[in-house]
Amino acid sequence: MFRPSRKPPGGNDPFVVWKVRIFALGAALALAGIAFANSWVVWGGVAVLGVGLALRLFVPRD
Repeated sequence: MFRPSRKPPGGNDPFVVWKVRIFALGAALALAGIAFANSWVVWGGVAVLGVGLALRLFVPRD
């Protein structure tokens, strides 16, 4: 019989809460920049999302 493991795939991620916060902040900045037609705010949001991506790629998991 197949019994799947209850352990989450990929191990624990100690920065998952920070990744979600960074994503929310970057998305909010980008949407605010779009709403106010302010290109530098949009690029600021993209930069914040890039920081979140860097956390995803360069920080090792447990």
